[in-house]
Amino acid sequence: MKSERMRFNRMVRKHPEEVSAARRAVALADLAENERDNQVARNWDLPAPEFCLPRLPRLPGIDGKIEDAAWGEALTWRGSFPCSGKRHYEDGSVWQLAWHGNDLYGSVFFPDSDMIFYRGRQGEPKTVKRIYQGDCLEVFIQPEEKSPYYVEYLLCPGNFAWGLEHVLLESGFRMTLNFHFQTDVAVAGRVCEKGYTLEFRIPLGDLTQRWRRRGLQEGDLFRMTLVRINLENPKEPKTTRSSFYPLLYAGHNLFGHARMTLGKPKNSD
Repeated sequence: MKSERMRFNRMVRKHPEEVSAARRAVALADLAENERDNQVARNWDLPAPEFCLPRLPRLPGIDGKIEDAAWGEALTWRGSFPCSGKRHYEDGSVWQLAWHGNDLYGSVFFPDSDMIFYRGRQGEPKTVKRIYQGDCLEVFIQPEEKSPYYVEYLLCPGNFAWGLEHVLLESGFRMTLNFHFQTDVAVAGRVCEKGYTLEFRIPLGDLTQRWRRRGLQEGDLFRMTLVRINLENPKEPKTTRSSFYPLLYAGHNLFGHARMTLGKPKNSD
């Protein structure tokens, strides 16, 4: 869809007399934004990072209480990087990831003073706000590095999880294979005065035939990222995105996904 829109916008620039002034302004703004994105990419010199996820010796309850002592065994990042930016902000965000059995475990805390959560999914009336139009967490997982297939989970408080399956096409654009990916995700969140928390458990071992056959093992590799979507001003439906490391564009950029290795418990020899 974006490709078709950009082709139309380029046509508008070549033949401006054929459309209204308002439409010309929208097309030119679209093209300028696209050029800014291209310029950022040309100057991007940060490779996708690599991390080793520890195995949890004990499991946290998925209840939104990130102060559970079990999370002390997870890999933790503090602060955030606005997507397509290299500057780290000590904004109070906390991101945690680990694994146990056949599952990926994660928790986040995001400071926020004006949280708005939506529940809409694909197929509902356009008047129903989609989850990504409000405050939420996106989890992107590419289970096999050599395959352009990846899954996306949109999570927010209220035990709400929306799963989708995508594939990255050779053109650079994505195609959604399944808007209603059914998977046994557990999620819980809590809203407090200073922000909100989310805890989740994702059945990572169900995402490839090999993992389903033998289960997850230490040394297994996959790629993933976490992206916070923040609705900064409800009166202006504009969201911003950030991650726990410098991420070009956003979560649909597979080339920016962090390389994850499943490791031993954090305090093991």
